[in-house]
Amino acid sequence: MNFLTIFTGYFIADSTTTYAKQFIKDANFLELVRTIATFFGALRFIWSFSLDKFSYKRTYGCLICMQIGLIVTLPFILHLDSDGLKKTLYLTVVCLSHCCLGGHFVLVPTILAKLF
Repeated sequence: MNFLTIFTGYFIADSTTTYAKQFIKDANFLELVRTIATFFGALRFIWSFSLDKFSYKRTYGCLICMQIGLIVTLPFILHLDSDGLKKTLYLTVVCLSHCCLGGHFVLVPTILAKLF
């Protein structure tokens, strides 16, 4: 399960501009999205605070549900007619996906340390 959810995060992280170039023609905006998304990837400490307050199942379940929702909505966002709405929602989805990807690198080692 962890492999599958990390795979979707890497898909969005690695092919952010390549996939979106077909739908968003503004190259400067796509580079701005990558820059802002990198900052959101660094916010992984939020997941560790969540892990301190809630159980592992609840925290990781929230991360997985959030990531599934983001990857399912991404194709629909890129096919929107409104260019401004498309850019805003695309920025939001990519930033939250980077945050989820960073969460995997916080949550999985923590639970493995507790298990073993």
